[in-house]
Amino acid sequence: MTDLKKDAKDSVIVYSGGLDSTTLLYEERERIALALTFNYGSNHAARETACARLHCERLGIEHIVVDLGFMKKYMRSSLLAGGESIPEGDYADENMRSTVVPFRNGIMLAVACGMAEDRGLSRVLIANHGGDHAIYPDCRPEFVNAMDAAMRAGTYVNVKVEAPYTFLSKQDIVKKGAKMGLDYSETYSCYKGGEKHCGKCGTCRERMEAFKLAGIEDPTEYQTENGSHTSSILQGVSPNLGEERLKVNEIFYSLQGEGYNTGRAAVFVRLSGCNLSCPFCDTEHEQGKDMGLDEIADAIECFPAKFVVITGGEPSLQLTEHFIDVLHGRGLFVAVETNGTRPLPGNVDWITLSPKDLFVGNAGKVALRKVNELKVVFDGIHEPEEYDNIDVSHGRFLQPCDMGDAQRNAAIVERTIDYIKMHPQWQLSLQTHKMVNIP
Repeated sequence: MTDLKKDAKDSVIVYSGGLDSTTLLYEERERIALALTFNYGSNHAARETACARLHCERLGIEHIVVDLGFMKKYMRSSLLAGGESIPEGDYADENMRSTVVPFRNGIMLAVACGMAEDRGLSRVLIANHGGDHAIYPDCRPEFVNAMDAAMRAGTYVNVKVEAPYTFLSKQDIVKKGAKMGLDYSETYSCYKGGEKHCGKCGTCRERMEAFKLAGIEDPTEYQTENGSHTSSILQGVSPNLGEERLKVNEIFYSLQGEGYNTGRAAVFVRLSGCNLSCPFCDTEHEQGKDMGLDEIADAIECFPAKFVVITGGEPSLQLTEHFIDVLHGRGLFVAVETNGTRPLPGNVDWITLSPKDLFVGNAGKVALRKVNELKVVFDGIHEPEEYDNIDVSHGRFLQPCDMGDAQRNAAIVERTIDYIKMHPQWQLSLQTHKMVNIP
């Protein structure tokens, strides 16, 4: 007799896009209703997420990327972007301890449990395996059992956690995948997050060893090897150096703190470099990482908002029409914050002009004549009449300049208010993200 309950789609999977969870995704695909990928700020988030998206689309499984950005902000681990260097060598406790992200699996399972309860699903799947026990406390059997008890007790539908690989080795998992015909070149494991697997970090070494012990050819391309196969999905994440690349200072998720879109959730892409040197600038924009266009788009899609703000520095130094097309192809709305000294691609959706010529002279002379919003930093001295002939569709904003001195700042705010009262075509803009400490 057919077990209708077992055959129904009753499961949520914690799915990274790595080797282990991809194997579990395919093994349980008939019962998985939802796959959750968690972006907690790891070095390899963009590449794993691209793989996860590929497999979920292939299997027709709903895929959601959940933002856990607070973990990167408040927790320390070499696994997180901006942390200490990823250790190289064997996948062993002493060597890999710095990669522990505190209670990571507990946090992800809690979110997955809530999603399951909300949708009336009864199982949460996770693909921790036997080789993880010594290193990661939240991969051990006693942890899984405790979470299972807590989830059952804390939900009306008695959601349970199942970790079927807890006592399997990684080579056992590789053998499972091989029997299903999985192409493991379409998964990603490297903790360094490079274009290719580095071949030196603990996860790469473990991956290499698993294929060797399983007696199965390893399709992964490592930096230390030549002539290996590279999957099309990873090529899309990081193009060859001959393709268009941008130098990116940072990509982060927050709320827009200034101007017309104040309070709106946005993914900020800060491009490196600027053509001006403003006395009040507090942005460290010179450093950066060369990234391919699809790689940047994949990083943006780790967050739920479709509103993207390209900023700098001065983004027009690098911004191209092709890059905007790539973002549009992902269904993203693209806004650009610029000093207006250089032309912008014609396909930008929203232009915020923040001129600086009042502070830097002719070097900051504005070339743009038509924009969506005008945002002028006001020092209480240099009045903005010269911008009256700029065509602005959605508002002129006057923003008090932060001079780093409370008494001086108070005087500038008072002068700003007085100026707006006398010139009502202007509106007040405040740096609300600083006022309420939004990161």
